Amino acid sequence: MSTDIQTTGNKKLRATQKPPKPDSIRKYIRQSLYAADLPPIDISDPVQVDERCRQYIEYCEKERIHPVIIGMGAFIGVHRDTVRNWMNGVYKEDTHLGIIKKWVTYIDYIHMSRLASGDGDTISSIYVSKATLGYRDSSDINVNLTVNPLGEPASPEELDEIKQRYLTD
Repeated sequence: MSTDIQTTGNKKLRATQKPPKPDSIRKYIRQSLYAADLPPIDISDPVQVDERCRQYIEYCEKERIHPVIIGMGAFIGVHRDTVRNWMNGVYKEDTHLGIIKKWVTYIDYIHMSRLASGDGDTISSIYVSKATLGYRDSSDINVNLTVNPLGEPASPEELDEIKQRYLTD
């Protein structure tokens, strides 16, 4: 197996890594500037928030990019923590919780469909799942409290016998 390293600019890539796509950073900068240039909305108005979320998903489809929560927040004009707080019912629970959960569910659906179909980098998809969608590694642990690993407890008579054997004057 080759571990040759090629260089591109100031980055070193292992032979198994793909070099970055030309102009990819420009694409992402252009997308973020697009979000920054959107006219502001009244974020207290759930109808406007809902419409802006729709615009974000439609923009992602048009630009052929994968939607993420931070991008949706940028389109709305709020930090990703604000989106999370809405989603978790920390504030605006009665007006924004359902809307944000709906759109995060769509983002999750798109992301999981992409992961299940093998489209894209699995490691990156797993990272995004954990970092933005709340997924985590877990292991099932079966604790059986009916079985004592030290054996059955001694009866009072057995304890008296042990005391007499070892605690004599």
